[in-house]
Amino acid sequence: MNLIALVFGIGICGGAVIVLRRAKEALVFKRQATELSMTPIADLKPGLVLTGGKVLCRTPLKTPYTKTVATWYKYAASERHRRRNQPGCFYEQSLTSGEQTCPFYLRDRTGDVKISGEGGEVLGYPHYRVLKSQSGKKAGLVNRIQELKERDREKYPEGTKKPFFRKIESLDEPLDIPDDLVELEPESSEEKQAVRKYYEHWIQPGDYVFVMGSAVRDENGSFVKIVKKDKRSPLFVSRDAKHLTSQSFMINTLALSLVGIALILLGVFLVLVGFGTIES
Repeated sequence: MNLIALVFGIGICGGAVIVLRRAKEALVFKRQATELSMTPIADLKPGLVLTGGKVLCRTPLKTPYTKTVATWYKYAASERHRRRNQPGCFYEQSLTSGEQTCPFYLRDRTGDVKISGEGGEVLGYPHYRVLKSQSGKKAGLVNRIQELKERDREKYPEGTKKPFFRKIESLDEPLDIPDDLVELEPESSEEKQAVRKYYEHWIQPGDYVFVMGSAVRDENGSFVKIVKKDKRSPLFVSRDAKHLTSQSFMINTLALSLVGIALILLGVFLVLVGFGTIES
C-alpha cells in the first residue's frame, strides 16, 4: 500500500466535491440571472434584483497595506519559493488573505439603495495594486506578539474582565505588514521576481458598480436594501455588468465542472495507486 498516494488521492477527491458543489451553485445563479434585467433603484421591489449605481459611504474602511479609503476590500500576501530538484521553477505560497466590507449605498438618477455586503462576493474589483517590501524584510515575531498584545488590550481595556481562554487576534487585517512597502507595476519583471508580494483589491466611494442580490424591506419597513438573504441566495458585486449575466455564470459552471471532473479522475487514480490496484 502506498500511503502517501492514498492520502493525496482522498484529499483531491474531497477538493473535487467542493469544486463540483460550486459548479452546481453557479448553475443556480445562471438560472436566476436569466430572469433578471437591469432595474432603476426607484423601481426596486422585494425579491431578487439586478441594479447599479455610484458608491456612497459615510464611514468607509481603510485597506490594510496602504490605508486607502474603501467600502469593500480584499487583501493577500504570498511568498515565492524555488521548487526542489527543479532549477528555474518557482511557486507562490500564500501567507495570508482576507476580506472586509461595510454597509454602503448605491445612487443612480432615480434614488439610493443601501447595500449590506455581509456574506456577499465581489466578482470584479475596480481597483488593484501589488506591493513589496523595499528592503525585502518582513515583520519579526517580536513585533507580531507586541501587536497581538496591543489588540488584546484594545479589546479588553484595563479593569475589564478577560476570559482566560480567548483568541488574541484580528481577522480584519493582516499582522505581518512591513513599514517600507512600495508599489509594483502589475505583470512587470520586478513584480514577477519579488520574493514576497502584498495585494490589495478594493471598491471605493465614487466607483460605479453593479449588484445582484435580494431586495428586502428595512427594519422600519419603509426602505428597500439589498442583502444576501440566505446561504442559497446570491449577493454579487462587480465593476462590470457582464460578470452578472447568465452567460458569465454558465461559463463559470462549465469551467468548474471540468476542473471537478479532472480532480475526481486524478483522485481516483491516486487512490487506486495507494491500494496497489495500479502500479505507479
